[in-house]
Amino acid sequence: MKTLIVEPLKPLSLSATPITGITVISRIRAFSLPQPTTIIGALGAALGIELESIDPLGGISELVSKIRKYLRCGESIIKGPLAYFEVEGRIIGPTIPLYNYEFVKPECIKRDGEEYYLESESEECRERIGYSTFINTGVSLGRRDSTGEKTVKPGFMYRYPLGIYTYISEKEEYTARPIFVYSLNCVENVEKTVVRLGGEGGLAEIYASDRELAKGVDLLKTPLDTITPGVYISVNHIPLLPIDDKTLSLDKVLGLELLGGFKSVIGIPHGKSGLPKIVVERLGLGYYEVARIRRPQILALPPGTILSVENKEIMQKADTVELLKTLYSIGYATLYPLTS
Repeated sequence: MKTLIVEPLKPLSLSATPITGITVISRIRAFSLPQPTTIIGALGAALGIELESIDPLGGISELVSKIRKYLRCGESIIKGPLAYFEVEGRIIGPTIPLYNYEFVKPECIKRDGEEYYLESESEECRERIGYSTFINTGVSLGRRDSTGEKTVKPGFMYRYPLGIYTYISEKEEYTARPIFVYSLNCVENVEKTVVRLGGEGGLAEIYASDRELAKGVDLLKTPLDTITPGVYISVNHIPLLPIDDKTLSLDKVLGLELLGGFKSVIGIPHGKSGLPKIVVERLGLGYYEVARIRRPQILALPPGTILSVENKEIMQKADTVELLKTLYSIGYATLYPLTS
């Protein structure tokens, strides 16, 4: 087991909604951390892996297969992330993302009977990392031929988000620099290199080493692991596949079989006065550059969703579709145990 580090070198544009023109009334939304498809793509770029498949989902399977062979990996390649932040020379973490609005320390998620909430009374829990976006306007450029200078495409102005992380305490606020930490279940190392991450020219350093796993990373689990009964919180999206096009409830989706079923879902914690909220959203699986098309959308439970996994028999006997197994192997549905 190795530690995989991803350190953004500039603000990331991790758009969760399609890019639209500036004259279109639309909502611009961003992810607070890179999707696993983005990370596995960055890892493939760092290794110089080239893909042949023009199928957007087949491309994920091909990339996973080639990385598994190149780095000599197990069934579950990547788990995570846990987010750390550099603030004024000190490191804060590990933290868990709550949906797309903040990052909190796991020990600040408390239990009161059957309810879970965010504790904010202790000094340690009064500091947090907020996430927000700054919406920029971009201009699409094109060439008339392969050697000519780029020119502005008529009418191709668009809006895109840039993510901003802010350290917030009772007395002060500072800009925070994110560091995303994963476990990498592979034999070979990954040398430090700079790769594209997200859109709009985003860059990050990515590397793996044998050094001791960062705090908490060794506790991460995916549905491909043996998960003991207990309470967990998701550190990224839990993918769900609807059984039919009229699915409106969690008991009619695939994706929770290995986690104890739909009754295991508690929701996203809030302040002490609010009950955890169950959120299901549409999730795009990213842009496939080989074929220059977007991958399809699925349903998902967002990061920060708490689950109470109790039925061990269900987990042992359950099976799931091949697409979900592929998504689990790159880090989707990664869980972190809660002890309080």
